[in-house]
Amino acid sequence: MWQKHLQPYIDRGFVVAIGVVQEQHPDRAKLYKQWRQLGWTIFVDSLNVLDHKVVPIPMGLSINGHVQFPRLTRGNLKAFLDKDERLVDTPRPRAPHAMKGDEYFYANKPGSLDRAIASYGKQKDNRRARFRLGVALRRRADSAARKPGDAQAAATAWTQALAADPNQYIWRRRLQQYGPLLAKPYNFYGWVKQARADIKARGETPIALNPEPRGSELMQRGGKVDAPPANKDPQGRIARDPGFVAVDTVVTPARVRPGHVARVRMVITIDKAFWNNEADPLTLFVDRAGVEGVFVHQNPKPASTRETRVLEFDVPIPADEKRKSIAVLGYVLFNLCEKEGGVCRLLRLDVGVMIKVDKNAPAIMR
Repeated sequence: MWQKHLQPYIDRGFVVAIGVVQEQHPDRAKLYKQWRQLGWTIFVDSLNVLDHKVVPIPMGLSINGHVQFPRLTRGNLKAFLDKDERLVDTPRPRAPHAMKGDEYFYANKPGSLDRAIASYGKQKDNRRARFRLGVALRRRADSAARKPGDAQAAATAWTQALAADPNQYIWRRRLQQYGPLLAKPYNFYGWVKQARADIKARGETPIALNPEPRGSELMQRGGKVDAPPANKDPQGRIARDPGFVAVDTVVTPARVRPGHVARVRMVITIDKAFWNNEADPLTLFVDRAGVEGVFVHQNPKPASTRETRVLEFDVPIPADEKRKSIAVLGYVLFNLCEKEGGVCRLLRLDVGVMIKVDKNAPAIMR
């Protein structure tokens, strides 16, 4: 809406427009800007340093950076443009809620993200630091420098932040991004597919996304199949994995109210071996009433690959649940080759996750 109304003024040099987006992944904001052909500078406030609780908030800033119209509308746009303020030297404004750790987060240098996480982690009683700790942990979880447990620690930090301020819309959205399907007010990244198609149709190359949105971010059910594959192993007779594969499990939110739903994401990585894509696909069997079912990660076309594989599912918590934690157990069956063209075999890896139940947990299903 604002591009339409401001563009004539921008073209005549009367207005410089900028945008601020509350987004975990800057690349996704860049792709949206490319898709919509926005001529504005877009700043990404992943840490929510501006401390917004709702968006959007159109405002009119003077050339000195003073907020002249905190709620800019089409009705007061002309008054804003007619308002004159002399250019004077003013001190550089400080972000409303900047804190120790922010400079490390934005430094983009080796080790700086680790220092940001350490800094935020020391501020245990600061709800804003809890949220930013989650942002930094999720940023590291999505990078090559990821450490086991980063994604779960991010979900835990965001859950703690929202519990301290249940009305913080931005923080709630970050949990909903990775949370259960029923918690999502809409498909946050459903636009990505159409954006890429439209950009390619213009003869352009869409900006690459890293990481790609997937699973709960796209409101996907997680690879459920209605009929269990033929190689189910209820007696546990298939050989166990000796260490080729590792599973990092994330529960979002970190604490769940009775009667609500948790989203479980299993991130499966392979080391010193290759997925055998010419055999049956990787399959997860979950032994838990109410879970969606049996989950399959479809094989890619190459005969052997080493990509990370992700499976997700929702776990409904009974409204009368009295236990403080619920165990969800299962196992993964997969085919791998110890080296390309080498020995290939079917293996099993037992998996499990504990879901914490708390009647006072923050509700993200609103």
